[in-house]
Amino acid sequence: MKKVILCLLLPLGCIGQSERFNYEIEGENLFWRKVFEVQSVPADSLQQIVKQLSRSGVKIIGEQKGVIFGAFEKYELNRQDPTMVALMGLYEFYAKVEVNIKPEKYRVEVSDMYYDIVTSKMQLTPMRITMSESFVKKDGTLVSNNRALKTHEKFNEKMLSVFTLKPASKKDW
Repeated sequence: MKKVILCLLLPLGCIGQSERFNYEIEGENLFWRKVFEVQSVPADSLQQIVKQLSRSGVKIIGEQKGVIFGAFEKYELNRQDPTMVALMGLYEFYAKVEVNIKPEKYRVEVSDMYYDIVTSKMQLTPMRITMSESFVKKDGTLVSNNRALKTHEKFNEKMLSVFTLKPASKKDW
């Protein structure tokens, strides 16, 4: 009976992992997507706040009504995080970023993610690896060994820290 219950619960863990890390897999492509809710901020003001993402490493490329397009270019995702360096080595991260804005919420989609591994300063051409290659198995599910799970968690934490808007500090005067 215990084995039957365990077999029934096992697929739930696999589904929950991609949701837990805000990953979505479509075909062979891996996306990081998250909807953020912001209380009491109209769409106009929110658009101004999202532009501040450039301070976090997102290069703003353009915007249309309600959508901001950006990119990570040569973003050193793990330079300040020794855990990420230990897991992945030093690398430069590249990706497309799209932020859709509605009143009191915004949706972030990070796509076409890849990184260049730099193993030494003498290396002329870095090794380019797509996130889909390293994070998605052939059966279309997320890689879930211990090292991969730590990497997924750290990457998710970094994306959350980049895209979560912090309220402006209020100084007492």
